[in-house]
Amino acid sequence: MTTCPHCGDELKIPNRAYFNCDQYGTSATVTTECCGHAVHIQPIRSYRIEAYTGRNTEDDWGVPFKKKKVVA
Repeated sequence: MTTCPHCGDELKIPNRAYFNCDQYGTSATVTTECCGHAVHIQPIRSYRIEAYTGRNTEDDWGVPFKKKKVVA
């Protein structure tokens, strides 16, 4: 549960604000449904990067992978 910074109750934001931020990757200012005050909503994204161990020989844009050097 997220608490509203204005009224202290459970924060209620219209889904359109979340959809807009997800669709356009930008922030939005929206009126809360819990008390009618304005809040600023901002998407935060993160990425997990790990070594690829699959069978493909090129990336999603057609660029070939470098071959791993075999250490003897």
